[in-house]
Amino acid sequence: MQTSNLSISFDNRKIAIIALAIQIAFLGTLSLDWLGLGISILRGILGFIYLAFIPGILLLQVLNVKEIRLIERLLYAVGLSITFLMIAGLLINSIYPAFGIKNPISLRPLIGTITAFVISLCFLLYFKQGIPLLIHIDIKAFSSYFLLLLLLPFLAFWGCYYLKCYDSNIWLIIFLLMITIILLLAIFNGQFPKKLYPLAIFVIALSLLWHVSLSSNYLYLFDTHVEYYFANLVKTNSIWSQDIHGDINSMLSIVLFYPIFSIVSGSTLTQVHTIFYPILFSFAPLGLYQLYKKFTGEVAAFLSCFLIISCVTFYTDIGVKFRQGVAEIFVVLLLLLLFVYRGEQWKRVLLLILFSFSLIVSHYGTNYFFMISLIGVGILNIIPSTKEKLNILSYGYITLYIVATLAWYIYTVGSANFKTAIMLGKHITSHIFELGESPMVYQTIKHVPLYYQELRILYFILFFLISIGFFYVIYNYIRTKNSTFPYEYICFIFTSLGFLILFTVVGGFAYSKAIGFSIFRIFHLTLFFLAPLSIIGGNFFIKSLTRNNRFKKNLSFKIISIYFIIFFLFNTGFVAEITDQFSLLPVNKPRIEKSYDEIAVVKLYRRYVEEQDFFSAKWFSEYRKNSWKVYKDSTNFHLISYGKMYRSKSGALNSDFINEATSTRNYYVYLNYLNIIKGKILEGRFEKIWNTPEFYPVLNNLNKVYSNGGSVVYCK
Repeated sequence: MQTSNLSISFDNRKIAIIALAIQIAFLGTLSLDWLGLGISILRGILGFIYLAFIPGILLLQVLNVKEIRLIERLLYAVGLSITFLMIAGLLINSIYPAFGIKNPISLRPLIGTITAFVISLCFLLYFKQGIPLLIHIDIKAFSSYFLLLLLLPFLAFWGCYYLKCYDSNIWLIIFLLMITIILLLAIFNGQFPKKLYPLAIFVIALSLLWHVSLSSNYLYLFDTHVEYYFANLVKTNSIWSQDIHGDINSMLSIVLFYPIFSIVSGSTLTQVHTIFYPILFSFAPLGLYQLYKKFTGEVAAFLSCFLIISCVTFYTDIGVKFRQGVAEIFVVLLLLLLFVYRGEQWKRVLLLILFSFSLIVSHYGTNYFFMISLIGVGILNIIPSTKEKLNILSYGYITLYIVATLAWYIYTVGSANFKTAIMLGKHITSHIFELGESPMVYQTIKHVPLYYQELRILYFILFFLISIGFFYVIYNYIRTKNSTFPYEYICFIFTSLGFLILFTVVGGFAYSKAIGFSIFRIFHLTLFFLAPLSIIGGNFFIKSLTRNNRFKKNLSFKIISIYFIIFFLFNTGFVAEITDQFSLLPVNKPRIEKSYDEIAVVKLYRRYVEEQDFFSAKWFSEYRKNSWKVYKDSTNFHLISYGKMYRSKSGALNSDFINEATSTRNYYVYLNYLNIIKGKILEGRFEKIWNTPEFYPVLNNLNKVYSNGGSVVYCK
């Protein structure tokens, strides 16, 4: 009898041999580089596989972690690999200088340490007895749907290439439509294999992330430039120094993992940020699918994950912020350990400790969110009216997590992150009763273009569905003590909803310099717990409106998927593009570049770095006199990254500059692509948009020291 399943067995020896083969192949690419015959693409690909998977896979096998599915094993392997690189980097940076190695974060010390670690694990594994790793492959899953899913990342890549080379968005439009077709096939077509749902989530997430990160050859959005600066500082100096006080400088995801990955793989920091980081971050929604599937079933889990990755924050804001994306991977892994993992307890405790530490040192904002959520779970458990006990979490773990957070944030980089938390508390208490600062009030009364009004309505519908789902889950739990979710997860839902309410309703929690954590990022994080409620709420609402019991379940999923498609097309800028409305996403870039709307044009070039700006910033970083002041407009974030100008002496191009320019000396004026080609100069946060010719009377009296046709540097 012919079977459709194929089983492949890997014992410890086979895994050790495969790992050694990848190790040798990667060392071979390094040898070619040293001989001047290097193939950068080959080294980059092998380096990614080697760094992102091999250490974690070997650690899981040495620990003999059993009773986990293949996808979960892959997720834990990625998490352990990142954890290993951060901890190893920290130890190398701290210990090696004592033995005379002054440049510990450089290629040879890193390669020697990682190679020794991998070979040691392979040696242990080769002689260790253990249960073979069985991989079951359903041959039927390799269908036309499988090929369609694999096509999606290539379509995103091609769409970005066509956008950059031909200034056309036609392939990106086709790409976005293809995602909607995949969702329709997955929900409406009974032939679409549910076993492909994890792959569908992964490739859709990766493709959406790539369609933003690869829409430019350079970095995108402000925070990425600051992350690049600190990573490049470590890469250039070959050591991490805590002398520069700042929140980001204490995040090992930026100052160790990011540069180590670049140095070892031979990729530039920009390539790591735009190509490899999206691959790693795509594992986060895949892990959420495994979590949701346990509670809600496959279809609801698939739709919940699609909701998360269709929100614009996922692939624009978080999708390019390295430290938060890495932190969210560990949030997902911790949730999997708490609610899905059913192996030996001591192994779960060990993984909890490792992943908790990794979250703490990856991103302060995400860590504070998770820590306060843990505190909320603990508080809800001691309320007299709730007679439940924590079966998964423990007060010991919650206490340890808080102590570890405080210890790291107080004793590293001059307590920068701890001071930020204090600042946050002061800001909240001083503005808590100011209704005008409430993001909900502001977003409700704020005058926005029609497109954003429609998008706002779609988000209000989503809040409505989540609210229905919340009350439905709570009502069922109180009434029957039998819920879809375990008690601890319900507590997480409570705390997440509390977070969302505080950051949307209460004054003082709004986005500000004191917080640095916008409502959109908070909403994205709370969706990790609240997304399934939108499906539950939608099912309940639709079923309450229908009477045909036979079609209720399938009908509700189909209606919800149609709403999600509309939600997705609005979030990605597709609707704005076909209706000629304002949006700043990659699919809208060619139209906005040709627009006569000066605000839209300026906002676009605040996000993107043009080629001329990149080369002028590189030149400026080499020949600029650091003691001289630099006058520039408010769109030059690339001077932080490529120009190495973090907290440098700078001034604004405004009326004060015009009045004082003739009487002062020893300064530069830096003009970028927006200033030269588009003829616009931004003052502050849109206090005023100047026309560049207004500065010509001053600029004509200065010395032009650099020009490349799109960017100019003057000095006096």
